[in-house]
Amino acid sequence: MYKEILKSVKNNSCIVLPHTVLGYPNLMNETFGNLKILCRENYSFNNCISSQANMDNVYLSDDMAFYFPKYYFSNFEQKGIGTAYCFRTDGESANLFDLPSNNMDISLSWNGSLWSNKHLAKHVSLSLAGYLSNFETIETDRLHIGILGSILKKKVKLFANNYFKNKAVYENSLLEQYPHTCFIDINHLH
Repeated sequence: MYKEILKSVKNNSCIVLPHTVLGYPNLMNETFGNLKILCRENYSFNNCISSQANMDNVYLSDDMAFYFPKYYFSNFEQKGIGTAYCFRTDGESANLFDLPSNNMDISLSWNGSLWSNKHLAKHVSLSLAGYLSNFETIETDRLHIGILGSILKKKVKLFANNYFKNKAVYENSLLEQYPHTCFIDINHLH
């Protein structure tokens, strides 16, 4: 993606929608030209600024998942039962505990470029909401499962992933808006 941004920004205005930014110091020079970066948490925002990005073209925002209209998932707000365990099984997992036997890394089913197809993305999002709506509690280290569970007014335990992203987005966007969502940093439990 980095090379695509550098290639595109030369002749176009380019906006990186709310994103976690770690590294890419050379990309920060482009913020003095046609590049605008929206960071979804303070760590990335501060990283951009400390990497000499143009402060006029770096913004702090919520993750895009928070910009759905309030009514979008309202049909899925229902009392559920039990706990959905939706922990990562890929490289972003912190791998600090054995996964429950009924874990379902549901997001892994829909990774990749399919999110650029707006019709498919809509149906996948609604399918995820339909699945999560059946549960009272959601335990996950998948950021967007935690966000969607929060939007659905579920009790959410959002666990740390293998870097700062989950904690940083929790602090920026979930902590004060979703009282039934808590962050679990298992790194500090051992």
